[in-house]
Amino acid sequence: MTQHLATIIALLSLCMIPVRVYAQDSLQVRPLARIKAGQAVLLGDLATVGGPRAEQLRDIAVEGIPLPASGRPEVLTIASLRPAIEAAMLKRGIDVGGLSIGGSACRLVLAEDIPVRARSGATSASSPAPSAGSTVRGMILAKAAEIADVEPADLRVTFDQRDHALLEKATAGRTVAIHSTGTGERVGFSVRVYEHNTLAAQGDVRVGVVVRRLCAVARTNIDRASVLTGSDFEIEEQWLPLTRTPAATDMIEGQVAKGRLAAGDVIEARHLQDPVVAKPGDQIMVDCISGGILLRTPAVATTAGRQGEVIVAESLEWRRGILVKLGKPGQGVAVGPADLKKNSRRSAK
Repeated sequence: MTQHLATIIALLSLCMIPVRVYAQDSLQVRPLARIKAGQAVLLGDLATVGGPRAEQLRDIAVEGIPLPASGRPEVLTIASLRPAIEAAMLKRGIDVGGLSIGGSACRLVLAEDIPVRARSGATSASSPAPSAGSTVRGMILAKAAEIADVEPADLRVTFDQRDHALLEKATAGRTVAIHSTGTGERVGFSVRVYEHNTLAAQGDVRVGVVVRRLCAVARTNIDRASVLTGSDFEIEEQWLPLTRTPAATDMIEGQVAKGRLAAGDVIEARHLQDPVVAKPGDQIMVDCISGGILLRTPAVATTAGRQGEVIVAESLEWRRGILVKLGKPGQGVAVGPADLKKNSRRSAK
């Protein structure tokens, strides 16, 4: 009777769309963490934090871990990090139950030990950006930093000399409207300066912008479809134009190269894709979640998919079609029923 009831509950759970999944706190340990000498090491420095308490967790100081010295990095495994992280959370009165920690190891280095180079593809800019101040120039700098999602200190900006008069307009006691008119290697801004109810100045300004980014650079040639490992790249800071988006350095390992990369290339987000974690015929364990009830059933993939994609699978226990959102290899979550016959006809085509 108990087995029959469990079967009914599982079948009902597969037919409920959408599936409600309860969020939990998760940490993905960064392969590289830049530490500033003399400052506290925060949990957000060591890991990418997700979940309902992410903002609270990022600012927790983690104590009792070995710290790097100049020219001498420290490599910490999850096994060595977990006790320090849990102790820091408990010290702040935060429950550690249900905390998920992923990744492999974290390499701690002093921020000043990471090289900063301007490579090919970066716009030439020999002087740092001016400080944001009470002029149109300063407001454009602040707007450019907002567009790039960095601090003004991480920008180098090139202004045209012909815009000097407009850029040096004081903003105190005036209303200034600045709108971006397009992004690229040069960013356009429309500027209007009002004094009381009078338009005192206006003009269009184009600004060259390069941004200091933490990048992964290919150590050797990387072939198409290769799965990247930590030995394939090194981390350094570079000045890059806004048109280039380097891949997040803590998310590269395990990704697949979409095309060939040459040694010295900056690895960008567009160069990578998630690995295929299920192929037709692969067995996966599927979590069926509904109303706080979780059941796990084995299934066989009938289509291929990457992590985060939804595929069609067949339950081995009930021979029913299931839509499964893939997680790690061999794992997935049911998101609804699937028509196996319809899928078979599509596959045959």
